[in-house]
Amino acid sequence: MPSLRDSFGFVFLEAMSQGVPCIGTTINAMPEIIGDSGFVVAPDDADALAACIFEFYANPENRRVLGSRALARVRERFTWSGVIARMVQMMNQPSERTKHVGAASADGRTYG
Repeated sequence: MPSLRDSFGFVFLEAMSQGVPCIGTTINAMPEIIGDSGFVVAPDDADALAACIFEFYANPENRRVLGSRALARVRERFTWSGVIARMVQMMNQPSERTKHVGAASADGRTYG
């Protein structure tokens, strides 16, 4: 579903949740949503769009693989359980800012 204006692309998530690989444009969040589970093309590149559509029809095994990736991507990144798991993982990783919490400065002051 190539688009010139779709800011997020819920239609991609709906299709991907059914194991359908997608073709989108490089506009807004589409590349982030589709990732390696489909194709993204420049919005004004009809030849690239046609080539991607042809690839889907000509290579059913690749279409199946991309469809499996699409379903896994939705489950990992766009469900509440997936989002929460990623948030917990990020919160458990020390950041540059929190590495120094409780450390003393050169003049003896402590932070955190």
